[in-house]
Amino acid sequence: MKKILFTILCFFSFFISVFALEFPETTASKVLIYDVTENKSIYEKNINEVTSIASLTKLMTVYVAVSEGNLEDKVIITNEMLSGISYDLHLSGLKAGQEFTLREICYAAIIDSGADATNIIAYKVAGSINAFVDLMNKKASELGLTNTHFVNVHGNDQNNHYSNANDIKKLILEALKNNDFKDIYFKSEYKFNDELTLKRWYTGILESEGIDPNNLLGGKTGFTDNAGLCFAGYYLSDEHEFLIIVLNSDGKYKEGHNIYDFAHLAKFIDDNYNYYTVVNKGDIIGAIPTFLSEKSNYLIKAPEDIKLFLPSDFNPDDIHVENTLIDSIMYNSLKGKTIGNAKFYYKDKLIGNFTLYLEEDMKIDIPAFIKYYTNDTVLFICIIVLIALIFIVRYFAPAKKLKKNIIEESTNSR
Repeated sequence: MKKILFTILCFFSFFISVFALEFPETTASKVLIYDVTENKSIYEKNINEVTSIASLTKLMTVYVAVSEGNLEDKVIITNEMLSGISYDLHLSGLKAGQEFTLREICYAAIIDSGADATNIIAYKVAGSINAFVDLMNKKASELGLTNTHFVNVHGNDQNNHYSNANDIKKLILEALKNNDFKDIYFKSEYKFNDELTLKRWYTGILESEGIDPNNLLGGKTGFTDNAGLCFAGYYLSDEHEFLIIVLNSDGKYKEGHNIYDFAHLAKFIDDNYNYYTVVNKGDIIGAIPTFLSEKSNYLIKAPEDIKLFLPSDFNPDDIHVENTLIDSIMYNSLKGKTIGNAKFYYKDKLIGNFTLYLEEDMKIDIPAFIKYYTNDTVLFICIIVLIALIFIVRYFAPAKKLKKNIIEESTNSR
């Protein structure tokens, strides 16, 4: 077998920009866009710089609750659970004496970012705030979050309480392997009772920026003076999943600059990333010489379509195939015979790997066959004449005999 590198000539019916895409400017000083479906970053800005992360802290609070607690346990809220909460922290309105499940308390921590909810979680799961924070830091160590440390359960600014965009990504992706965490993080609205219904407050901003709120599968906001406005959104674009994290956006609480930053990035993905058919079934991807066959070469065709999720400025020249093929195909080869292997690449990434089979029976080239095996011009001519004579005898002798029979019958009938 031999290896052959073959560049696929792709004739796309759509326009491909000759200019490199530029992601929109954001007020956020730290941005990460992670393609979860393909497990790769597509945009990074200062993702390893540590910073205050405000209420994104609550993602870890809830993950520890899911990992260490029983979400169906009943929680009777006490005054102790609600004590020690700073006056400037957002509350969900949970009150002493009320009874909810731990799962419902987690909904309040994510949907409404309630500091009262995170305190209640800590007391229920670990018995105290400090004991629960220890669990948070233990979990961070287990997940390899080397640039993360927690001091409280809600994310208020304190010394030695920090993380970065890259660690937040790791936390969310690991936590989403847990279906209970996914249920909580993806919840957009929840009715606790007739007096308390919590929902995402920023839906209107998303709609104003052309984003379908239903495509925001999961979201967590945050704000403190040191952290600025933050957001971690799990977004669906063209059936492709993305994690978009923005940290340190400008503005004050609920001014929404973090949501605008997120929306602009999400809209950019919607407008500029799509599935493209980069290889069409039947595209010619190579050829194999034949031996004594009617066809001098057998054309190799792509066995299947290959689609990739790519930016609109991708270069078709980055698509190529590496064929490993047999040296030649014999005249008597039959359909289904293995004739090689084709590996398709986008840049250096393998995107398709196929065994190649002969798609038709080979047909012998009789003159070429005779000439090859006789290697004598006179003998070759004689054999051709002999074949011609056989043909005449086979097809004309019966006709002559039939004519004779007709004459005889005519004579007898007189």
